[in-house]
Amino acid sequence: MQKKIHVLAIDLGASNGRAFLGRFADQKLEIEEIHRFENRPLTVNEKLCWDFDSLWDEIKTSLKKAHVSGGFDSVAIDTWGVDYGFLDREGKLSEMPVHYRDNRTDSIPEQVFRIISDFDLYRLTGNQILKINTLFQLIASKKERQFEQAQTLLFMPDLFGFFLSGNLYSERSIASTSQMFNPVSLSWENAILTPLGIPRSLLQDVIPSGTIVGELRQELCRELNIPQSKVIAAAGHDTQCAIAALPSNAPDIAFLSCGTWSLFGTELDSPVLTYESMKDDMSNELGANGKIDYLKNINGLWLIQECRREWRKENSCLDYSEIERMANESEPFRSFIDPDDDIFSSPGDFPQKIQAFCTETGQTVPTDIGAIARCIYESLALKYRYTLDQIQKNTGKKHTALHIVGGGVQSRILCQFASDSLGIPVYAGPIEATVFGNMMIQLTALGAIQNIQSGRSIIAESVQIQKYVPHEQGKWNAAYQQFLRMINKENAS
Repeated sequence: MQKKIHVLAIDLGASNGRAFLGRFADQKLEIEEIHRFENRPLTVNEKLCWDFDSLWDEIKTSLKKAHVSGGFDSVAIDTWGVDYGFLDREGKLSEMPVHYRDNRTDSIPEQVFRIISDFDLYRLTGNQILKINTLFQLIASKKERQFEQAQTLLFMPDLFGFFLSGNLYSERSIASTSQMFNPVSLSWENAILTPLGIPRSLLQDVIPSGTIVGELRQELCRELNIPQSKVIAAAGHDTQCAIAALPSNAPDIAFLSCGTWSLFGTELDSPVLTYESMKDDMSNELGANGKIDYLKNINGLWLIQECRREWRKENSCLDYSEIERMANESEPFRSFIDPDDDIFSSPGDFPQKIQAFCTETGQTVPTDIGAIARCIYESLALKYRYTLDQIQKNTGKKHTALHIVGGGVQSRILCQFASDSLGIPVYAGPIEATVFGNMMIQLTALGAIQNIQSGRSIIAESVQIQKYVPHEQGKWNAAYQQFLRMINKENAS
């Protein structure tokens, strides 16, 4: 029997964090949730920030609980993309990391385009042009004179990795979300940094996913009364961990990493850096297996989460299953939204925002919970079809199935609508894809499995996958034409 290897995966999402302990032996992986906690932003000096101190305390709690639960040979942390923290000359955090939903970047892209065109940014980095991207945030930081105190920039997973190990690095998948990293040369792009006055010295050397970066700091181990173990840079970007856990190695599948965000795309051998790809808002990000994950960032179930937050002011017991039930009972195809319209980019009264969008676009205005929720679920499914059409146009690939991974797998209505809208089978699972991917990358680094492809085969045998097949194609095709008219009208205005 193979010696059992224990790996600790800490997954920090935009609304919560989880720690899972994995036990691997004889090509089987068992996972156990040992800690879960909320990730609540806070306002500091009128900026929306991440509560780093609270998150670091929760990470230390995770380490202690993992030790009590049997110990671990290695640990890796993944987080959301684009955000970062600054260290000062003493290696201390100079201020709380700013949240990507803070409004400080509202006018920054246009300012950057006066120096470097949007297409030059795209052809050099392959990143979808989003105001939340690290590059635009850094320009805001520069205007706020934060560079004066900053010695080092670390992306969020690398920042926590530094506090774990004491070592500085930039993991490749998270670097590829920044709009400063070239996916062809696999290096920081000086043609962007230099004209925008961003010091190269702020940035760290880039390392591949699955690099052992050191061991837990001795002083941290003494504080927590735990033994040292290896610290691994998995795929720092949680999306790439989730995609690493796809339960298939087939080349003709599309993927959807579904949670707060919907990351919809496919794997390629090389980036697509054309003008058409840029105009279609596609992004080229580096996966843990060295492939290009050609994808679009789409506002995801955050739309439902924000609506529920508002609805719970009147019904504190309202849960997601009840929302889905009401959506199922609501009349179909009454109105649609573009999930990525600017009105949905920041928190607020989302039911009111959806009603305002429908009024402005001349559609039937949904008034109750079921109608609003159905509008969201249908609009997401139709935006997936819109995105798949763009991907197939830009790559020449034909996709025969969609694999959905992540927390959105639990939304049966969204999974079914996605199959109906795309007209192809949907395979849903695993729910904890990010955790599985994080662990498989660790196990690859430790030499317990050969590569990501082998890990995917193991995951396919370890989890249950739910299949959805399309139906009512005629109605969904008609709805898609209606959705296209709405999107085209919105883009023209």
